[in-house]
Amino acid sequence: MQGMVTNVKLDRGFGFILTADGRSIFFHRDDLAELLPFDQTLVHRRVEFEIQSTRKGPKAVKIKPVQCESGHAPAPRILSAHLG
Repeated sequence: MQGMVTNVKLDRGFGFILTADGRSIFFHRDDLAELLPFDQTLVHRRVEFEIQSTRKGPKAVKIKPVQCESGHAPAPRILSAHLG
């Protein structure tokens, strides 16, 4: 699944990813690939991830940057369909 990081709580170690269908999925910094820093530069990054069911609800795991055809992560962009 793909989405865009919309929020990170640096002091608490978690954030949220907005999916193309408008869902906001929780993630913990421990589930980020080594390539992704847990800082404000993560906001608006497009990422790929899997969803894991937890007792508190869905959680994004195995989070990594979206790769374009060149093999590099594309520049961050906003999912305009969900911004008003």
